[in-house]
Amino acid sequence: MNLENKSRFLIKTYNNLNHGNIKISFNKLNMVNFCNATKELQILKKTMHNNINSLDIWGDGVNYFGSFKSQIENIVKQCKNNFKSNFKRKLRKRYYSRKTMEENKKKWITFKNMSLTKKRKLINYIDTFIEEKKNELVWEKEKHMLRKDADIVLLDVQTKRTEVRKFLNTIQEVENLKKTQVEVLKLRGSRILAEADTFFNNIIDQYNLQSINLTTNTRNPR
Repeated sequence: MNLENKSRFLIKTYNNLNHGNIKISFNKLNMVNFCNATKELQILKKTMHNNINSLDIWGDGVNYFGSFKSQIENIVKQCKNNFKSNFKRKLRKRYYSRKTMEENKKKWITFKNMSLTKKRKLINYIDTFIEEKKNELVWEKEKHMLRKDADIVLLDVQTKRTEVRKFLNTIQEVENLKKTQVEVLKLRGSRILAEADTFFNNIIDQYNLQSINLTTNTRNPR
């Protein structure tokens, strides 16, 4: 690398530093170029040492060394400043990024807990609803059975009432028959009037007893 190329390289590096465009690949290139420039400086040093009496070579060498040293110091200073500012900026960016991530994580946990709470409430509501519906079905079934039993009892009561009416009608007919027969026997002057009266009274008592039993069963159904 000659002096002109070195100057162009240093100017380009300086401009990139001023605009904050330093990248990893460019830094790598800088390191390679600095190493090459250092080797050339060593060669120049030997040349100057071997031509100690040549004022021109020594003049160019001193000027080149001074210029190169000044620009290298400037670049190093800029690199340090650029590194510090970039480091602080990246550190600040990472801090806020992590803070945002933590806040988002907290929000997500809160949202998840709220979702779990709503899910539990919904499950409890569904379980309660199902239990209520089961109880309603059981009650409807019991009411159906009660209505069925009530219909059976009512039919039994109506049947027994009909039988009671029949017995009462039969008793009334027997009593009417008794009166008729007693009148006939009186007209005939029969001596078995008392026996006939006892016979009809036994029949009437039997019907009355059966009627009472039916009435009792009707009032106290099974």
